[in-house]
Amino acid sequence: MAETESMQAGEAAAAEAEIAAAVEAPAERRQATSGNPVEPQSQDKKPAVGIGGSVVDLKRIQSIKVLVQAVLGGISMPVSKLSELKEGEIIPLGTKIGEPIDILTNGQLIARGEIVVIEGPENKFGIQITSLEPQGNA
Repeated sequence: MAETESMQAGEAAAAEAEIAAAVEAPAERRQATSGNPVEPQSQDKKPAVGIGGSVVDLKRIQSIKVLVQAVLGGISMPVSKLSELKEGEIIPLGTKIGEPIDILTNGQLIARGEIVVIEGPENKFGIQITSLEPQGNA
């Protein structure tokens, strides 16, 4: 899992670096280095503008992968008890069955949901979104 997170972090960092370079580059240089002409935006749609007034490629930003986590619950446990855990022991979580669980991305709460079973050749768990957090709280 650490390898996957490291790969995702690397991909995100590379995309951020490219976005930063594009934001800082004049339009002529962006056209020459990317091979794609910088097309004028229509009057109906306003382009996303970055630092210095340059156009930002929203499709590229939206393609960045982020880790989404569903947190079933948690408890506080002294290190002494943690070090005594054995295989097969059960750690009770603070969340009761049927209570909504937290859905996080980049450590920020974005939604709440409930666990569901997705039936198919391989039954899997899924999360049905029950509420979204306001953007100001995320």
